[in-house]
Amino acid sequence: MKTIIRALTPADVEKYADLCAARDGLDRKAAEDRAELVAFLAFENPTSDDRPTYFVAETGDRLTGHLGRMPTWYFADGRRHLATFAHDLFVHPDLQKSGHAFFVAMRFYEAVEKASDSFIGMIWTNEINVQLQNSRKYERSYFHRMIHVLQADSQIQRLGALGPVRDVLKPAARIILQSIDAALATLHHPRRVEHIEAFDKRFDQLADRIGPRMGVAPVKDAAYLDYKYTRRPFIDTECFAAVGAPGELLGFVVLRKLGPGEKVGTILELVAARDDVHTSLTLMHVAIGYYRQLNARQIEATASDPVFVALYERALFLKRNQMPFTVANSQKYRFPATVRTIGNWHLSYGDSEGPY
Repeated sequence: MKTIIRALTPADVEKYADLCAARDGLDRKAAEDRAELVAFLAFENPTSDDRPTYFVAETGDRLTGHLGRMPTWYFADGRRHLATFAHDLFVHPDLQKSGHAFFVAMRFYEAVEKASDSFIGMIWTNEINVQLQNSRKYERSYFHRMIHVLQADSQIQRLGALGPVRDVLKPAARIILQSIDAALATLHHPRRVEHIEAFDKRFDQLADRIGPRMGVAPVKDAAYLDYKYTRRPFIDTECFAAVGAPGELLGFVVLRKLGPGEKVGTILELVAARDDVHTSLTLMHVAIGYYRQLNARQIEATASDPVFVALYERALFLKRNQMPFTVANSQKYRFPATVRTIGNWHLSYGDSEGPY
């Protein structure tokens, strides 16, 4: 039976849920939630280039695959530029068994390439999709997952010490880690911090002020942040901002709230001028204090910009596994080498569809 590639439409949402139900680890409720999220990502994006925002494969009367396409305003080479994130490739197990999955995936990537007039970034790619992207000779690089340890319980557990010794070592280690964080927080000139209830015009002003010097980075204005963190379903966040003169926003951090039983906090966004060390470190310590109060075990963040990698390390974040990052269509951008170089990108956990 012939498989066609076409744009996702609002009428496809129920069939999309049927497709999601074929994914490992998704029951029917989770599949329906995923379909609701995809409908939001596809049809509520404030950035549009009048091209499809999700492609689906259709075999007979059912959907058998999907690949998302997220038009995004970036700052690149000092100016605003409309480009794309591609995300969420999946091909139904039936096509995998029949041997057609590879060819359907290639048609998906080709469709996204043709629909995009400039470069395409791809994050949160699993190893299978990495191999598929290699087949299209996309540029591959890696950025850092950064971890800050708040509790050393698991490390102490592996020491093999007797139970009573472990019972003493664990709280002692927490106190030591907390003391180190508190001491580091006083070594720079901390900014005044306020809790943010809504993204307002100050975020537009901050984006315009610092964005042109952030390398290749999504434009984090109020409309973008509202789309990603206020209106988006199935995510709950807190935002804190560093402020200077009245009405002036120096930077901000967006943190994912912890669900029941969760012990790993996530810095979704950390935005400040690249040369404003005090603001960046203030916001990192805000995140550390926030998650420590929630008794989190550790905090995760990502960084591709070497300046921010170094700043995270100053706040005692450690490099862990590297994350793959792929660029397609670089030849459609006026300076291809710019987008092919990972150090020119300023990537955050919340970019693209986000790993949640």
